[in-house]
Amino acid sequence: MQVQKTITLPRILLSAVVIALMVGVIVIAESKRVLDSTKTELFYSILDDSEDQQLAAFIEKTMELQGVVTEVNTKNGKYIVRLKQAGNATTLLCEFKPGNEQVYSQINLGDTLQVRGVYKGKLADAIFQNCIIP
Repeated sequence: MQVQKTITLPRILLSAVVIALMVGVIVIAESKRVLDSTKTELFYSILDDSEDQQLAAFIEKTMELQGVVTEVNTKNGKYIVRLKQAGNATTLLCEFKPGNEQVYSQINLGDTLQVRGVYKGKLADAIFQNCIIP
C-alpha cells in the first residue's frame, strides 16, 4: 500500500521562504565576488564610449584587469599604476592597497600586469582602488 503525502499550505510557504532566503544569499555572494570575464569584457567594450551611464553598473564592483604598465607613482604613501589595455584608449588607474610595498616596488614600465581592484568611476582614466596582484 502506498502512502500519499499531501502538500499543505504551510509547507508551500515554508519552501517559498527557504528559496527566497537562498536566492538572497546567492545575490549577496555575487556582489562580493570578482566579476566574471564576460562582464569584464563588456566593461572593456564600453570603456571608451562617451556614454558613462553604461559604466555606472560597474561602480563598486571588483574586477580583474590586465594591461601594460605605462606609469608607476607613489602618492600619499600609496602605489599608483596606470595600465594600458590593447584596443582601449582609456587607461586604467590602479591605486594599490597599502601593506605590500615590497611587491609593488618591483613593478616596472612595460610589464604586463594582472590586478584586482574596485571600480570607482571614470574621469580621464578608469579608476580602481584597493588593488592587489592576485
